[in-house]
Amino acid sequence: MEIQDEQIKDQGFKYDPHVLSIEFVKFYYTYLKSNPNLLIDSTGNFLFKDRSVYKIQGKDYVGQECILNTLINLKARGVNHEISNIDVLQSGLRRINILVTGKMFLDGFTYNFTEYFHIGCVKKNSDWFIQSSILRTL
Repeated sequence: MEIQDEQIKDQGFKYDPHVLSIEFVKFYYTYLKSNPNLLIDSTGNFLFKDRSVYKIQGKDYVGQECILNTLINLKARGVNHEISNIDVLQSGLRRINILVTGKMFLDGFTYNFTEYFHIGCVKKNSDWFIQSSILRTL
């Protein structure tokens, strides 16, 4: 994956969407595998919010508690990911679309997968959160 040096500037708010996305993906999949309870921002808040939606194989999970329970269940089933590619597309100021592809190991089986994240930041210098995510095995 090629990382460009572009930086987004919004009244002093600077970030490189490609670098931020790569760090986000590493963080997300590391803690999904080891301890989903640690998928929190720097202030101790869960990355998914009350109105966040997580869709797995066409089924919607809405809200922090429901999503956390779903992620804990995936960990209990031995979920692990091998990332092949990360595609990034900025979506306005303080919003990023991320598409992850690779292999997912679950319940002793190996699947090709794709997962889409729409992450956002409410105001400059605040923590990023997951607005929505879609996970699909192929």
